[in-house]
Amino acid sequence: YLILCGPKDLCDLITCGENFAATALAAAPAASANAYSDNAKDLFTTWAQTLSSSECGEGSDMGDLYRPGGVLLATFDPIVRGRTNIVEYFDDLTCFDDLGVELDTWRAGGNGRLLWATGMYTFSWTEDGEVVEVSARYTYVWKANRSGTYRIATHHSSVAP
Repeated sequence: YLILCGPKDLCDLITCGENFAATALAAAPAASANAYSDNAKDLFTTWAQTLSSSECGEGSDMGDLYRPGGVLLATFDPIVRGRTNIVEYFDDLTCFDDLGVELDTWRAGGNGRLLWATGMYTFSWTEDGEVVEVSARYTYVWKANRSGTYRIATHHSSVAP
């Protein structure tokens, strides 16, 4: 099981509670686990491709990948809540020259309406003619809406120690 919990305002997109919210993502049968992992990998790939192909100051395509009340615990900024603020964060981030992200480690799963992924990735960009690389930890939780479209409910990313 993966237990996701914290203050209600950080987790209420997943499940509601009194002071704290928590949900358990149970391990699915082996065949389904691979399908969930593959689906999460596709969603991450879309996120990474959208990030690297976005024009400077155009974070709206990135914002579209998040739920309206999504939470981003960002790599290079404090907590960002809601799609409007997430778009503003990516408006700035997309201005890094030659911005890209590569997966270093990957673990994922799900239980139908929820998918999750966690691991390490490396951001890279060019600054003053030099390539800058920053290794970071990540956790994504995607939640499907009623029509089955997955959007990011919560995304944590932090520079690796």
